[in-house]
Amino acid sequence: MKREPIPKAQTVYTDGAKNGFAVVFDGSQILRQPVSGQSAQKAEVEALIIALKVYSSIPLNVYTDSLYVANLALVIETASYIGKQSTITEQLQVVQLLIWARRDPLYIGHIRSHSGLPGPLSEGNAKADAATHAVGLSCVTTKYDKALQFHNKFHLNAQSLRFHTGCSRDQALQIVSLCPTCAPFIHSPSLGVNPRGLQPNDVWQTDVTHFPSFGKLSFIHVSTDTYSGFIFATLHTGEKAKDVISHLLKAFSSMGTPRCLKTDNGPAYVSQAVQRFCTQWEINHKTGIPYNPQGQAIVERAHQHLKTYLQKTKEGEIYRNCQGPQALLSITLFTLNFLLTDTGGRTAAQRHFSPPTVQDAQIRWKDLSTGKWQPPAPLLARVRGAVCVFPPGTEKPIWIPERCTRPVNENSRQNEVPKMADPAAVVLTPSSECRDTPHELDPACGIPSGQVC
Repeated sequence: MKREPIPKAQTVYTDGAKNGFAVVFDGSQILRQPVSGQSAQKAEVEALIIALKVYSSIPLNVYTDSLYVANLALVIETASYIGKQSTITEQLQVVQLLIWARRDPLYIGHIRSHSGLPGPLSEGNAKADAATHAVGLSCVTTKYDKALQFHNKFHLNAQSLRFHTGCSRDQALQIVSLCPTCAPFIHSPSLGVNPRGLQPNDVWQTDVTHFPSFGKLSFIHVSTDTYSGFIFATLHTGEKAKDVISHLLKAFSSMGTPRCLKTDNGPAYVSQAVQRFCTQWEINHKTGIPYNPQGQAIVERAHQHLKTYLQKTKEGEIYRNCQGPQALLSITLFTLNFLLTDTGGRTAAQRHFSPPTVQDAQIRWKDLSTGKWQPPAPLLARVRGAVCVFPPGTEKPIWIPERCTRPVNENSRQNEVPKMADPAAVVLTPSSECRDTPHELDPACGIPSGQVC
């Protein structure tokens, strides 16, 4: 084994596809072999085995886009023992024996895939990668392949990918987790709940984020409906009052007008021009507590979501045919609002423009201040980890951790909460005014005490 490429040696490129095919490309011909199972690592190792067997008697340079295989090659020649707990133990032992049996020098190196850089190495790796996809398309016509192609276009999350393509949950998770574009953005879900509107256009949150790669148009004004999750964004050259007003007018033309607009205390939002604008449109403008970004948690998460999909959309097939910041933003908003779905299979656009009908769902709930269970109360909203109820005799709804609720029917499962037509939707009652009053909830139950609307 050599640590540097071998001059004038045969150069081959290996790749393994998630659909179970191993490919070796030597510059003129392609060697393909099906691999049982759906392990990408196994396919990559099998491709290396093919290269070592076919080119066993000549000096050889092997390039792979698998960092796993490249790192493996550094240690496997001198490894004294290979554990049996791995699912590819047999393949690793074969690789070791083939390396030991060689009389000619061997170099195994790593090359980044989909880099788009010029040069023979990138071109050879790209051809090997294309060969794996060609094998998958011609030999396997399954829901997995359809889901993989659809994900490469829009880079959806696993839940939305299942809804649009009908693939299994495990397949969707595998596609997203193995996607090099999506993997850096995968994060653990938050258990916190930020109070939100009880119907479409009830409460909006608006803020400005920055995307430096857009140059002069790096100021992205973002508005999100806190009930439906619908996101609207526009590109501007600044964040002055005129930019805020221009953004809101465009948002009104797409989403309608909100009853309450929640912003931070930025100079543009507290300016007289924006105040007059909100008065003209009969919008109740509220600002959060200074230096307390938690009050803008929903739009801050929308910023993260938007930037994540801007980065992912750049790598999608759709964007290659229409360049420019505005095109990138438009495709991203289409993905966020019309393709991403909730657990009920509804998009943000469907939740915003087609809210569910009224249902008289009621639940029992536990008063966290006294520790006692209370009589049934109407269920207004249900989100991940929490529900909103309107207890009889109270002036306003309250948010309760989902674990502190029980169905009215005692014969039901103990931990089940009645589900509405839309899990993220609301059963309408007379809507309350947008308030900045804290919700008195126990921090131990997953919702911060003092959370403001």
